[in-house]
Amino acid sequence: MLRYVYKLPFYLLGAIVVLFIRVIQPILLIRIGMLGASRIGHFVGNTEMYLSEKKAGINIPIQRYVDLFFIPKPISNAFIAKIWKRNLRVLPSLILAPIFRLNQLFPDSSKFTAGETTQSDRDVFNLLNRFESNIKFKQDEIKLGRDLLLQMGIPENASFVCLMVRDNAYLRHHFPNSDFSYHDFRSSSIEQYKEMAEYLASQGFYVVRMGERVETAFPSKNPKVIDYANSNHRSNFMDVFLGATCAFAVSTGTGWDAIPEMTRRPIVFVNFVPLAYIHTSRREIVTLPKKLRWKANGNMLNVSEFFSTNIAYALRLQDYEEAGIILEENSSDEITEAVKEMISLLAGIEFENVKAKEVQEKFWKMFPLDCVDPYKQQRLHGDNFSRISSYFLLKHDKFLN
Repeated sequence: MLRYVYKLPFYLLGAIVVLFIRVIQPILLIRIGMLGASRIGHFVGNTEMYLSEKKAGINIPIQRYVDLFFIPKPISNAFIAKIWKRNLRVLPSLILAPIFRLNQLFPDSSKFTAGETTQSDRDVFNLLNRFESNIKFKQDEIKLGRDLLLQMGIPENASFVCLMVRDNAYLRHHFPNSDFSYHDFRSSSIEQYKEMAEYLASQGFYVVRMGERVETAFPSKNPKVIDYANSNHRSNFMDVFLGATCAFAVSTGTGWDAIPEMTRRPIVFVNFVPLAYIHTSRREIVTLPKKLRWKANGNMLNVSEFFSTNIAYALRLQDYEEAGIILEENSSDEITEAVKEMISLLAGIEFENVKAKEVQEKFWKMFPLDCVDPYKQQRLHGDNFSRISSYFLLKHDKFLN
């Protein structure tokens, strides 16, 4: 009760401000926005896309305007909050939150709301190819990052790869009263990544296993494979610095990978699901889809079945269970070969052979780039520059039936 009494004057003042910004709107449009900070993927991705669309002249008013933001708690990454305060006009939540919430009660609230993007954190205009990242480090931060890399055992100028494998530990810890089991279909076993990590180590890379909280330790004992998630080196700052400066990232499609994506780092997405939401906007992306099988006969779903059944858009474990579909993780060799393809791509080798190019072209003829998010009724893709793992397509030829 004391907390609400304490906030009451701010809401009374907020009501006056809401009316004031409408009165002066013909002269100056003031918009208030809330940065969703509780989940790092949207905290990074949505904000970067807002800034990129602003650079491109997309979703901005034609009149003179000012955008003001606040960052409510909980904040998933304090260093990202610091970055956004360099790029945006950020005021205390105590001041702006009442104005923002009261504004939503008016029918024209969207006109006075800042931060809206075309499609959340999706790059439907291929803007990441056109503009530099807004996530930048100061010189003292770069020095700190390099010093911490040395402390982790990564020599100066050594190339390292970040590995992010989703499990349920993070959500279970931070949201103990919420049931996120419907997301379980996105998780995978860390053991399947040992072969890939040790291959990268044999090629001279260091491998950094990411994660704020994880269920199990990484099984590799290779000195070049660093279980950062279970080390005392982990911090908000290094979560960002590692993702923004790695040679490339390997991720199962979870919130943290918004950092390498929005800082324009190459990414290998593995065990990726749902299929319709693959990332297509940049060349330096290789995707390895998770395998889906019919429970009745064990056959893998092909691309056509993904979309004819709408399972390509399924965002809950229950959706797969009700459709009679079993999810099967990628094998160690599939993960390793996808990473090898990224290394070749970065070396300037487009395709290893003619067949690899042929199956790639066949997949993209079958994949509907004009598909629409059934929940938001907005498109998911712009032009495609990415690729699906050629090894996966050749190994599972019926996937393209």
